[in-house]
Amino acid sequence: MPKRIRKRKVGKSDRGKSTERVASRPIAKDLVLILAIGTAVRVIYNLSLPDSPFFGMYFLDSQVLNSSAKDILSGSTSDLAYFRAPLYPYLLALVYKLFGVTPWAVIIFQNLLGLSTAIVVYRFAEELFSRVVALWSGIICSVYPTLVFFEGETMITSLAVFLYTASVYGMWKASESDSVARTLGAGVIMGLAAITRPTIIPLALIFPVVLLYRHGWSQVLAVTKRSIVFGGAILIPVLPVTFRNVLIGGEPVLISTQGGVNFYIGNNEDADGLTVVSPGPQLRIGKYQDNIWTSSMDEANHRAGRELTQSEVSSFWTGEALKWISSNPSRFSTLYLKKLWLFWHGQEVFNNKSLYYAAEYSWYMKTLLWQNWLNFPSGVVLPFMFTGIIVSLFRDRKALLPCLYLLSSGFLMSLFFVCSRFRQPLMPIAIMMSVYGAIIMVRYFREKRSRGVLIAATTLVFTIGLNSGGNIESRINRSQFLAILGGIYEQKNQPDHAISQYKQALELMPDNMQVYGFLANALFNKNEYARANEVYSTALSYFPDYPPFTFGLARSFQSMGEVDSAKFRYSQTIDNAPNFGAAMDRLGYIYRQEGRIDSAVVYYRMLLGLSPGDKRLRELVAHLDSAVTQELNE
Repeated sequence: MPKRIRKRKVGKSDRGKSTERVASRPIAKDLVLILAIGTAVRVIYNLSLPDSPFFGMYFLDSQVLNSSAKDILSGSTSDLAYFRAPLYPYLLALVYKLFGVTPWAVIIFQNLLGLSTAIVVYRFAEELFSRVVALWSGIICSVYPTLVFFEGETMITSLAVFLYTASVYGMWKASESDSVARTLGAGVIMGLAAITRPTIIPLALIFPVVLLYRHGWSQVLAVTKRSIVFGGAILIPVLPVTFRNVLIGGEPVLISTQGGVNFYIGNNEDADGLTVVSPGPQLRIGKYQDNIWTSSMDEANHRAGRELTQSEVSSFWTGEALKWISSNPSRFSTLYLKKLWLFWHGQEVFNNKSLYYAAEYSWYMKTLLWQNWLNFPSGVVLPFMFTGIIVSLFRDRKALLPCLYLLSSGFLMSLFFVCSRFRQPLMPIAIMMSVYGAIIMVRYFREKRSRGVLIAATTLVFTIGLNSGGNIESRINRSQFLAILGGIYEQKNQPDHAISQYKQALELMPDNMQVYGFLANALFNKNEYARANEVYSTALSYFPDYPPFTFGLARSFQSMGEVDSAKFRYSQTIDNAPNFGAAMDRLGYIYRQEGRIDSAVVYYRMLLGLSPGDKRLRELVAHLDSAVTQELNE
């Protein structure tokens, strides 16, 4: 007879392990489903990217970041304190080193960040709420069009989204336990987020607030110790950046110096909360075409009457903004409330590139990202997010930390200026709270509880409020985007398309200084000198004696054979801008062609004064001096 199998008594620990194994199976299936859906969506969108005129092209922030990464690879980085937070350029350089300088390497890297974000959201929601909330949160996060869009851009957004989301999850995990290791880990992750986008640093205060709420004032000493550990861990990634700024840049800058001018852009006499215009005339672009940096620095130096350091420039613009705020408290309050509304508005406010333009080349974006009477999907997600926050805070406050994160982030970021990419790091947590609010509402309706009607009414109010106002995008931003699109077409050698975009930009904003230069230059390059002349003349009616325009007008006159008019305009350019070397060079050339060598020498000498190390120019001046001397002797 076979031996009887003895049943082993199952202890408490065994039951726990068995339950854990059973529970892990559906979770694993959920994660596979989220990854499969998210990967499929990214493959579909990525296949459409080459159809975009922007694909493989770099401008504004993307050009700065791309150039910075290449400099890191070559070892030719700046010796100034960081203007922008450095983590993304260094990671970008690592991607380039491993996989080559190609946009696909960046896109795939950021796709992996996006999928990782969806997994973090799933784990967070599953531990905080339920598996149902987690599954829907993970799926929506994996397909959310704005998150997928930014994964296709060479910008810090996807990295910030991942690190901000991981920071909130890490803080929550640390606040739910007494583990020092979890506290250290959460702090390090937040430190990495800080050297990606420093605005997260004030949000570290959420951690001690939540600890105090959980443990009470009787445990204030223990909370203080945990908070010190957390703050110290944040400094682990931050301090190497600070030391670098001190040792190489020569200034005690914690992370970067961009915050001052960004604060001023959002708080000044002309600020509207949306439009991003750097202070100053923007006469100089600089190595990476970072006009925010060069213009703000030049203008600060001009106003201060001396050359300021990087940190002094940042402090200068912070001071200017604070002066305006203190002198105009009511206007500031109105502007701030407007920015707070704009920050949570359903429309995606663009800064460098219109998200809605992606619908022109991607049916996926056209399907999931659109504007009508409702701004989809954020015009739905954000109202439900507020509903989820309210329900959570009134029920049991177990989601206090993510709620404080969302609300505090909105209040903090609205101090600057509003654009879609600034709020993307909040969207994964916003999606989680939105799903929670929607599921609670459905549950109450199924249970025929009156609270379901109340939640639905609350959501409707938020939906109307956050989708009202029509197209909230600023006229200047729309004009600038068309100008950028025109520049892309020029780089692709499609001048007619470029000219069309420039004209549309000027129709939106007839006093857009930069676009006049772009349009006139595009016409000039097509040898349409008379039309370029007309554009420059119109531009000068808005901006009298602006040196680049008087120079452009002179150049078009010269190409049309109207030499006297050209000489007059070149001279006018030099009068208004004594360092405008190109005008000196052109005048010198014209006088040489006319045989007036003595006049040519005058301008070439002026040019040599600007470029004393130019060997070719020095030889030319010597040759012309010799010719003048010979002519006098004869």
